[in-house]
Amino acid sequence: MRGERFRVALASAVIFVLIVFMSFFYRFYRSAEAMENAVVFWIAAAVYFAIPVIWGVSVRRRILHARIRRDLYGITISMALLVVLRCLRYRIYSDVEPASQLLWFAYYIPMLLIPAFSYLAFLCVGRSEREPIPKRGIAVSVLSGLLILGIMTNGLHGLAFRLGRGAEDWTESDEYTYGPLYFAVVALILALIASMFVHLWRRCQLEHRGRRIAVPLSVLAVFIALGVVYVADPIPPYSHSLEIVVLVNMGTISLWEACLQTDLFPMNEQYREMFAASPIAAKIVDRDYHVHYASDTAMNLPTSVLIHAENGAIPLGNGTRLRSAPIAGGRVLWLEDVSEVERMLGALRDTGERLAENNELLAAEVELRRRRASVDEENRLYDRIASEVSGSLGKLDGLLAAESVDPADDARRLAAVCVIGAYVKRRSNLILIGERENTVAAAELGLCLRESLESLGAAGIETSLDAQSDGNLTKETAWLAYDVFEEAAERSLDGAKTIRAEYRASEGALLLRVRCEGVRFFFPDDWRREEIGRLGGALAVTAEEDRTTVTFRFNRYGRLDLCPASFAEPGGEEAES
Repeated sequence: MRGERFRVALASAVIFVLIVFMSFFYRFYRSAEAMENAVVFWIAAAVYFAIPVIWGVSVRRRILHARIRRDLYGITISMALLVVLRCLRYRIYSDVEPASQLLWFAYYIPMLLIPAFSYLAFLCVGRSEREPIPKRGIAVSVLSGLLILGIMTNGLHGLAFRLGRGAEDWTESDEYTYGPLYFAVVALILALIASMFVHLWRRCQLEHRGRRIAVPLSVLAVFIALGVVYVADPIPPYSHSLEIVVLVNMGTISLWEACLQTDLFPMNEQYREMFAASPIAAKIVDRDYHVHYASDTAMNLPTSVLIHAENGAIPLGNGTRLRSAPIAGGRVLWLEDVSEVERMLGALRDTGERLAENNELLAAEVELRRRRASVDEENRLYDRIASEVSGSLGKLDGLLAAESVDPADDARRLAAVCVIGAYVKRRSNLILIGERENTVAAAELGLCLRESLESLGAAGIETSLDAQSDGNLTKETAWLAYDVFEEAAERSLDGAKTIRAEYRASEGALLLRVRCEGVRFFFPDDWRREEIGRLGGALAVTAEEDRTTVTFRFNRYGRLDLCPASFAEPGGEEAES
């Protein structure tokens, strides 16, 4: 690559020498007729204009730093503007005043902008693109703008250029002297150039920086010498041996090329070396898969494999796969190391398997706990049922264990077993419903009463039920009402001929009245007294000579007239809880 860059630098030097030589020849050997020849003038102008344009186009390809590239674009535009001003002054407005005079003053616009942009670009060496412009860069920009304004208004104050003696206006004589503003311009240009190299010396971290910086310094020295020759030429303007456009433009381009070729500025070159030194195993191929760039670590794979990579990544084993992507004029192919990814995926798979096993264990544990909770709940319900109907179960055991004396006694015991059995069944069902739903439908209690009455009917007792119900009852109220009925039914087994039951329930209120014909009995005085009082109910037992009426009311959640007029209370002894 160094040999290639040397050839480029040598070709650039040869072109520069030829342009300078042509300029000398053009200035020394031209005649007045030749100068007035439009073809010769515009050919020279086209050459002068093309040089900065071509150099500016190369800047975009070679410069990476966005801010440096922007400043170099400003330099390119300034050099092209200098050529345009030359054409306007010497060809189009050569005899038009004050246009010709203003165009002459306008020469100093690009001549000040070129070193200003160059200084701003030098300030960017070693700085990030996102860093703000230093204050001294802003100061230089403002000062350059003020000097340009002073030069362009020289006709008002004469601080830059002054007419020679005996001349009344600029059209009569080309002899003039320099004022303090002119020397301020020259001083700023020289100061900016000196500051560039000082800043470059401080920022440069490359090897042999002294040798590198000596190259642009040598170029600067050559053009300073040419500038001295230009200024010292006694021939009036437009007769100098070297044109100012060539001197400024070629000097600027040569100085910048010297900096770029010595790596004092970051350039987007040395593709092949950078690509070869890349740690990524990659190749850049054309559309026919001819390799143009390849890294040192690139693998030699068959063309068929490279072509197949267009459809997607190709695993090559050992934790690598071949990738391909289109670029302008071809494709880039590279080996992607996925060993770490595969290792992580393997670890994730192992973790997933362990988590799946843990999830299965957790699910089994949750299911076991659920079943245990269900069993515990069932056991609790069974214990609750057993405790609630334990008395009735004891009665059943006693009845079943009793010895047979006579058929009539067996029939009575069998009838009692049927009644108590129906009660145990229905009472257990009410417990299950109440524990599950925390309430009991009023109609469900009616079904319990009906089944118990049917069991009494099987014992030879005439029964009837008048039931009207809707809504729900609290579970405690339903349980207690059924217990009241069962107590009355069991006490009526000996001698009862008819049992009539009336049941009303609505909006949480309840009335249960059981009339037992042919039997007279009482409830114990303390029968469920505390429970009835806690629930807000009322129990009354009315015993007559051959009839007993049991009435249970519950009005805690509503007021309801549940006694029909035709169902009058009979007279007799009454016990109330």
